[in-house]
Amino acid sequence: MSTTKNGAGVQGAPAQKAVKPEISETVIPAKTQKPAQNLEEIKQRVDQYGQLLEKHSTFQESKKKLDSFVIGSDENNTKLTLKAGYGSEFSTSNPVVLKEVIAIIRRELNSQCAKVEEEVYSFII
Repeated sequence: MSTTKNGAGVQGAPAQKAVKPEISETVIPAKTQKPAQNLEEIKQRVDQYGQLLEKHSTFQESKKKLDSFVIGSDENNTKLTLKAGYGSEFSTSNPVVLKEVIAIIRRELNSQCAKVEEEVYSFII
């Protein structure tokens, strides 16, 4: 049923549905940090921010090094060695194992880098 200017319905007219505005599904994360209150706190926050940026740079540099690492077809040419603090050691030159280890390292670097980026973007001085 349709309505007239005064709100009364018109018989025989198709009913019109109210159109609701779309709500964005974008979620804005809550800022849990409080802004600095004095100059000393601002200096500390700036130092913390600098440390986050340095951490991000370190991850980016590690990613570049890993991307440039190439495993050769010669199994004896590339070798992975793990050394424990107490002197134990494990080595392998198996290209399948090496590729899998590199893939794991790459995933972890990407994950850690994304976390640091999130911290950088949400940081409040």
